[in-house]
Amino acid sequence: MLSLSTVFVVIVLITTACNADRPTVEISTGTLIGTVEEFSSEFVDGTRTVHVYRGIPYAEPPVGDLRFAPPKPKTPWQGEYDAADFRTACIQPETPPIPTDKIQDEDCLHLNVYAPQPRKDNTPVMFWIHGGAFIMGSGTRMYDATILSSLNDVIVVTINYRLGALGFLSTGDDVAPGNYGFLDQVEALRWVQQNIAAFGGDPNTVTLFGESAGAMSAHYHVMSPMSKGLFKRSILQSGTGVINGVLHTDTSKTNKIAHGQGKLVGCEKDNSKELIECLRTVPADEFRDSSDVTKRTIANVTGINDITMPFQPTLDGEFIKEDPSTIRTFNGEELMTGTTGDEGLFFFFSLFPNDDSELSVNKTLYDSMFSMVIPGKNQAVLDMIKLIYVDWDHADEENANYLSPLSQMAGDVFFVCPSDVAARDYYGAGLNTYMYQLTHAPAKSVWPFKTGKPLHGDDILFVFGYALLSEMQLVLGGDEKTLYKQTPNEIDIQVSLQTMKYWTNFAKTGNPNRSSASDEDNNDDWPLFTVPGLAYKQLSLSMENSNALKARECAFWNQFEPKLQKFGETCGAKEESKYSEEANTP
Repeated sequence: MLSLSTVFVVIVLITTACNADRPTVEISTGTLIGTVEEFSSEFVDGTRTVHVYRGIPYAEPPVGDLRFAPPKPKTPWQGEYDAADFRTACIQPETPPIPTDKIQDEDCLHLNVYAPQPRKDNTPVMFWIHGGAFIMGSGTRMYDATILSSLNDVIVVTINYRLGALGFLSTGDDVAPGNYGFLDQVEALRWVQQNIAAFGGDPNTVTLFGESAGAMSAHYHVMSPMSKGLFKRSILQSGTGVINGVLHTDTSKTNKIAHGQGKLVGCEKDNSKELIECLRTVPADEFRDSSDVTKRTIANVTGINDITMPFQPTLDGEFIKEDPSTIRTFNGEELMTGTTGDEGLFFFFSLFPNDDSELSVNKTLYDSMFSMVIPGKNQAVLDMIKLIYVDWDHADEENANYLSPLSQMAGDVFFVCPSDVAARDYYGAGLNTYMYQLTHAPAKSVWPFKTGKPLHGDDILFVFGYALLSEMQLVLGGDEKTLYKQTPNEIDIQVSLQTMKYWTNFAKTGNPNRSSASDEDNNDDWPLFTVPGLAYKQLSLSMENSNALKARECAFWNQFEPKLQKFGETCGAKEESKYSEEANTP
């Protein structure tokens, strides 16, 4: 499995700030002073206003004894807190070609609130969890929610949480169980329960939504006993908690990785207690590169060659108490889950060094690398994968393009088919479930390649309304430059407006077809996911309904592949035993 580094281009919304009369709000820890942001566009009527409060601390800085420990709620401050600007992102590696916020610090547990005006009490709340493979990203400039909030009358909260080693290192025992990034998210959700009413929000109508690692996080909250009662609904965009290979379950392996981290920073110790005590004295910047899977520093120092993400979710017995594939009792009332049309292509962008590279993989390269995408599979499984995905009309041609078989296989195994599992499980628990796939490719992808298909992360452009902008800017380290200018695309705009409406309707009522309980029940627009039925919405200009998304492929990955893999291992063991007996027979 390759890196799930899904942080896309950093986008900042250009709005008109009207800060002569800055808004204030009183929360449990003190007074906040925010800003007034206005959004207007030729594509919507009138000017919309949002009160934005940035960089609000929801927990004490996770430093000293609070490093590798659960977050501690923020204590009250004296005076007024200036919430005009974003604060620092959490410590993270710089992973080319993905831009990251260079203003970073270990003191990073902040959140941001976008509250539409005029204020209305009991406004639904959407709680965004950013992606980035649990090693990068932030809830700061990357996800400006002014458009989403202002056009759809929802409060949006975006957060930071600890990443990489500082967020997910585990010694595999009680000394440092791991999952601190998840515990940060829980603390932020508790903050929302305690304070969101001060902004006009309804703490009883909170919807989690996130993309990639953010969607995985949201799904873990759906399954975690620690998150019970903290939200009502969930939207999983290109990620679930049942993706094979993401959850660490081997405590001896996580312990070895933790001690490998110690070796990298001069903390070679004999036991977990001494290791963590030493690691708490190390400057935070020294943890940056060990989380970068492209440098394989932890793999090199530990000798564990199958490490894809060294610091990732752990079966800790508290936040994640059991194997997610076995859980059938869930938090919340409704679930939406979905993917994009070509989830897997971003895994292979490193093969194409230039933006104008020909996106093609020949037969020899395909044969040499496809098994590395899903390591550890026996030959029977690998042969079946080829049978399902390769275009056999051209299978004997050396220069046929094998990129689509690679990307579709990777997208199915890591995103599409785990989403099918999550939807089936949630439906099986008697809860309302909706499924989608983005089939419309934006005129300007978040990635530098033009493929004609919507790629991993492209849904963010539509959910946050960035398609309505004529200019996007890159923000790194406080420096701004124009990333690109675009001529607004009418189809992109229509898809975005309708997608935002579906998302916010779901947040308001649990039904993407209805914005309020008094709306006419129009479930034919986006039907429920059922078994059988398997209905899903195609996010495109026509917004067509379809059914049985990748049904054959998902039947293979979710039902038959595990049996075939187990059968191959059993047969292999028997053959090995047979040969061993024959060799020892006089």
